[in-house]
Parts: sequence; structure tokens; C-alpha cells
Amino acid sequence: MKIVQSDIFVFSDDVQYSKQQLINRANFKSSLGNKIHLVLPVSKTNDNRIIDKSISRNDLRVFQKGINKLKVSYRDCDYYLEMEPLIEFVEGSVQEIEKLSD
Repeated sequence: MKIVQSDIFVFSDDVQYSKQQLINRANFKSSLGNKIHLVLPVSKTNDNRIIDKSISRNDLRVFQKGINKLKVSYRDCDYYLEMEPLIEFVEGSVQEIEKLSD
């Protein structure tokens, strides 16, 4: 977790959004070693800046699918119970945010 290890974290929300970057997704490994993609879907608009991108409410099932895979893959790990509140917080917070930069 690079952010936690950093002295200063700068989030550049006024830069160009690119689908090829990992701005709206994260990758994890499952207990079997397969990749789990956790994707926060963004609306398909002509806005090119991160600050202008909105969360796609119609596609949140993609995010929920990733959360469910994450829970299933890690539920037997030693520190899962310590991380579960954070996972639940992230899962619940997605319903409240409007923009990708929130």
C-alpha cells in the first residue's frame, strides 16, 4: 500500500482520465492465485478529466461482483476479520459517492 507508506499523497484530479490506467480498478490474487479485478465503473462520457468522471450507477453490479470474490477468497485468511470492517466500509461508501474523484 504505497499511500500508507508515503509521507505525502497527492491526488491529481485535474488530469486526463485514461481507460488503460488503474485509476478506477485494483487487482488482487485469489486464494487459488487467480486475478480478482475490483472495478469501480465510470459513466461513458466525453469528459476527459478525472474530476469530471461520474460513477456509473447502472454498472455497480460489476463492483459488487469483485467485492464478493474478494470476500470469498480471503475469508479464511488470518487477518480477514481485521480487514472485514474496511471492506464493508468501502462496499457501503460506493453507494454514496458521485464522482470518481470523491
